[in-house]
Amino acid sequence: MKLDEFLLKESRPTQALQYVTKTDEAGQAWAEMTPCEPNYDFLNFVEREGFDPNGPNGPTYYRVAKTDELRYYSVFRRPDTNELVMLITDLEKCS
Repeated sequence: MKLDEFLLKESRPTQALQYVTKTDEAGQAWAEMTPCEPNYDFLNFVEREGFDPNGPNGPTYYRVAKTDELRYYSVFRRPDTNELVMLITDLEKCS
């Protein structure tokens, strides 16, 4: 395991963002990211995880976990601040 992968896998960012896809009455879709409190209980329910060195936000460690809903959790360094952040996406609400 390379250093970037190890650091992202083991980190517990204090900044988390919830990614939500919304659709209006005309069928126009857009995404919003809202700050939320990070909660790491999902780590007990990870079904799949891995490292993407070429993620859209740079190197990313991701996990898919099913707690009350199926979610995708990704940890990466914000390109603008270099701070670690966790992005949470509800996979069941994306379709």
